[in-house]
Amino acid sequence: MWGYKGAQSDRQHPEQQIDVHPRNSISMREMKESNPRIRLYEKQGETSIYIDAEIDKEGNLIVSGQDLGKAPEEFWGDSDYEYMVFVKKDQRDMLLLSLIKEKFGGNAKAFSNFRDFLEKYNIKYEFDSWV
Repeated sequence: MWGYKGAQSDRQHPEQQIDVHPRNSISMREMKESNPRIRLYEKQGETSIYIDAEIDKEGNLIVSGQDLGKAPEEFWGDSDYEYMVFVKKDQRDMLLLSLIKEKFGGNAKAFSNFRDFLEKYNIKYEFDSWV
């Protein structure tokens, strides 16, 4: 129905519970000035869904979501369902490389596309080449 399999897994880390109430999306500039946080998805309606990704103060990645409204009320008996995945700081490099492979791998233009991506999001980088 709504993909609530594994609902118990978000209760395994009570000391890591975070506030994931709906917030407006922020710009890349604002993201650099605070804990980096981006809105991945937002849908408002009978069941509103918000999904965010952020880096916490310790450098861990948290992808969190909140469903509000009819679907969680019918499924859980409560109109507010919050869920999150924690990726520890020591796993971020592997995640980063896996995401780069997923997005750019298998394409002869992977290098150019990657550089274009960095420029699109104003991510500073250095370029070097030699013959």
